[in-house]
Amino acid sequence: MNIRSLQMTNSLKWINCLIDICNSLKSRIIHIMERVFSILRKEVWLLEAVDANDLNNNSVLFIGNTQEMHYISRLFFNDYTQRLIGRHWLWQVLFPKRKIHKTCSFSVIQTGWKSDKFIRSKRMFCVPTWVFGSVDLTADFDAQLRNNKSAKRNLRKVKNGHFEVEVSSDPLLFEEFYYKMYQPYIYKRYGECAIDMSYNRLKGQFVNGSEILFVIKESQRIAGTMICYKDDNTVAYELGVRDGDFRWVEQGAISALYFNTINYCRSKGIKKLSLGGSRPFLSDGVLNYKLRNWNMKVDDYSKTFYFLIKQHRQSNFAQDFLSKNPFISLKNGDMVVNTFYLKKDKENNVTKDTEAKFIKYGLPKVDVHCFDVK
Repeated sequence: MNIRSLQMTNSLKWINCLIDICNSLKSRIIHIMERVFSILRKEVWLLEAVDANDLNNNSVLFIGNTQEMHYISRLFFNDYTQRLIGRHWLWQVLFPKRKIHKTCSFSVIQTGWKSDKFIRSKRMFCVPTWVFGSVDLTADFDAQLRNNKSAKRNLRKVKNGHFEVEVSSDPLLFEEFYYKMYQPYIYKRYGECAIDMSYNRLKGQFVNGSEILFVIKESQRIAGTMICYKDDNTVAYELGVRDGDFRWVEQGAISALYFNTINYCRSKGIKKLSLGGSRPFLSDGVLNYKLRNWNMKVDDYSKTFYFLIKQHRQSNFAQDFLSKNPFISLKNGDMVVNTFYLKKDKENNVTKDTEAKFIKYGLPKVDVHCFDVK
């Protein structure tokens, strides 16, 4: 009797063990399915101009976080509305049917997947959310600036501004920089699109050998930028202006920051200075400023997130946007500039000067796209 009881007890233990294993597998399978479901089925936003007319096809489908949604909205429209239209599968957004929206010209998906090697459509692009560039400090920098009309205008502002310079690694001055310059400036400059680095993260980088270069006017620090020394890479980034006051910007504070940061790094024998991140659209003001004024060359991109951009229609809205906003995308691992023209413009060789300009900016690969408009 005792032996039978023992056998039954052991059998029950095995059964309970199998039940536990099955429940564990079930939980894992459910978790994996929920994860896959959350990746493939997303909240979709419809971005439209305030004066949107369905006949103009001037709307964009978007998937991604809030800051990037505001950035994309401002990129496509001056005044816009944003409307959540529900959850949809990713392929429904990339290949939309009437059930989602019948007049969208583009869809934009923020993704962590670098998909450029798998794209076959000529109307789909893998665009890095940020690109990085650097300045060669071993070149005859002064001569380059003298031959640059845009840079000469900014240098006149710097000279006439009579700015003084201070470089410090004092933790107390970091507090002043972060709360009085950095945060006020980026929120006034970028509004809802602002992506600020947290205090702890930026402070952590500062105490690990970074410095802050300040420009001073009227006996007060009016602007500053961090200079971070990482291995063989020196980066100037996360700048700010006191109280976000654009009066100082108009008087040349930003130009004074760049000019004095470059000269300071040259005096330390640094050969290459990275000027931080910029958006990948060549119409972007920050990217344009760095390229045109400081001879920056684009040499890298962020590997964290990408925009998967699909053009759905050859609408007037799409043609107008693309012709005014050349952008950097990835193609087989390389950065490529995409420019868009009417066919007659390409035949008249109006693209040659533009392509030469991109080569000067460190972007030798250019894809020229033509609108098939008769």
